[in-house]
Amino acid sequence: MIRPEWTDDDLVNQTRGGEKLIQLLNESDVAWIIVHGHKHVADLFYGHGGANAPVIFACASFSAQVNLDAQNKSPNQVHYLVCDPEGARAAGLTSAGTVSSWTWQPGLGWGRSQGLHGLRHLVGFGYRASVNSLVDDLEQELDAQGASQLPWTSAVHVLPALERLVPVDFVAFERVLNDRGLVILTEQDGSLAQIGRRT
Repeated sequence: MIRPEWTDDDLVNQTRGGEKLIQLLNESDVAWIIVHGHKHVADLFYGHGGANAPVIFACASFSAQVNLDAQNKSPNQVHYLVCDPEGARAAGLTSAGTVSSWTWQPGLGWGRSQGLHGLRHLVGFGYRASVNSLVDDLEQELDAQGASQLPWTSAVHVLPALERLVPVDFVAFERVLNDRGLVILTEQDGSLAQIGRRT
């Protein structure tokens, strides 16, 4: 369905009819999530099409040893997918949810993924509008509270869309934040701690 990132042949491991499946699901009356494996690096994104294009969750390996652990550029991950149909309906979204990920770390075992390879520990899907509008909403909330920063959990409580950005949109969101003098601070384990204006 979706070609692996690293291959010498454009058609190796590509599912025949995958593009047609995505097209059919896009034309469906309900929201779909496609979960598939055989990807070296996990990813979460939307298939081509309109607002009902399926969410595609490409999982990394769970127990493969591509290289020796110490040199593995494709670390093993395990994921927990949570769908939120009620939250999606309330927000006028086609679908919404989150994916939590843990990565195998040599000598440490399983730990929260920090996104160095694959997904951060917590990513989401559902928000398909402009990230500029989301930053506008964040700035308005900071002004309304008379605050320069908000704990991440408080920001998500007010703006649930913050947890509904696929990774590529989250990167775009961070870029717009930076352009406007805003920043996200993280904990040592990579979890999101705070969002607000630079001081």
